[in-house]
Amino acid sequence: MSASCRKCTLPEARGTGIARRLVETVLQHAADHYALCYLETFGNMTRAQSFYRKHGFEQTDQPMGSTGHISCDVFFTKRLRKDTQ
Repeated sequence: MSASCRKCTLPEARGTGIARRLVETVLQHAADHYALCYLETFGNMTRAQSFYRKHGFEQTDQPMGSTGHISCDVFFTKRLRKDTQ
């Protein structure tokens, strides 16, 4: 089972902490329903990649399944529950 979510913030909202609060809230809710969070992004979005790493995501070499986002070339996962492998 999976869910899809797209996170974007307006330029004027950057640096305010809203993206951090949004990700924390989404991940807390997701942990009630999913064991793993997977996301895709673009190689040139280095600030986004740093943001994801800062929030515990680990980069993986391959996409998980076929999401339809054929232009994305960087993939991350984050384990949401310690009771799963």
